[in-house]
Amino acid sequence: MSIITYESGMSSGYIFSIDFDTTASKILNVFVKRSSYSGVQPKGERGDHTTAVSTFRDMATNAVFRQSLDDGKANLKDLVKALSAFPTMQAPDASKMPREQLVLATVNINDPKFDASFVPTIMDQLVVARNCMQHSAFPNKTSSGPGGEGAATQPLMSLQQAMFEVKNASYKMTEPDMRACWRLLDLRQPLPAGELAVAAVVQQHLFSLRVTYPHVVGSADYGPLLDYAVAKYWTEPTKTGGGGTVYDGWSQIESTVVKQVKAAIKARTYVPYAANRSKDFLAAFPLGVDELY
Repeated sequence: MSIITYESGMSSGYIFSIDFDTTASKILNVFVKRSSYSGVQPKGERGDHTTAVSTFRDMATNAVFRQSLDDGKANLKDLVKALSAFPTMQAPDASKMPREQLVLATVNINDPKFDASFVPTIMDQLVVARNCMQHSAFPNKTSSGPGGEGAATQPLMSLQQAMFEVKNASYKMTEPDMRACWRLLDLRQPLPAGELAVAAVVQQHLFSLRVTYPHVVGSADYGPLLDYAVAKYWTEPTKTGGGGTVYDGWSQIESTVVKQVKAAIKARTYVPYAANRSKDFLAAFPLGVDELY
């Protein structure tokens, strides 16, 4: 066995490294550490995320963790397709940064010289793409603080990696799993105006869970997760991230938001946040939701 460590990143706020077994052509381990880079907010502003940024890190990690190089490459390609179909990516005026990162990731994946050394860079690019999507974070002069995301990501990550080891196994989510999923969505900061935009945030969160913890959260879980949030989680008032929401006006729009998301799920599509994606983006990334449903 011959192991080489490859490292790259920083643009996402993380540095990714992998241990690669050249004999078996397999990624053995993935390591992630914080970089000094401030992240998505411009001009060094502080900000709060809607979906916890730790899930973006886990998303990239789980795509390649203990995968053969060929399977890891295929998973990264599927992630590009999935991220390009997220609701806020459909707007003609969507942020250019995630599109540019998806293009760069695609170029690297399809590079004739692709090898394991490309993997950490592509992981970084995909995290930047997800982190820079509209409504992923909102700048605040003073962050409202963490919402207990570490306590939520750890059990989901452990479950994901355990289920990965059990081939062809199915998993039925428990109530603690569902609670952990919603603890990763922070509705404490101001959200975008308009019910469709908020619905896009909620559906985008479900999609993030799906592509990050695919052995735990299936597309069939979208509906039960929404039902759980309405019946139990959002009804628990708290300001610590342990449940509920303090978003002004949430009770007035909650039913409409949930209805929009459920309708999109039933139709196997995305919330109609924008009528059309731009022609150049559609040409580069034909719309497909197979990785999300």
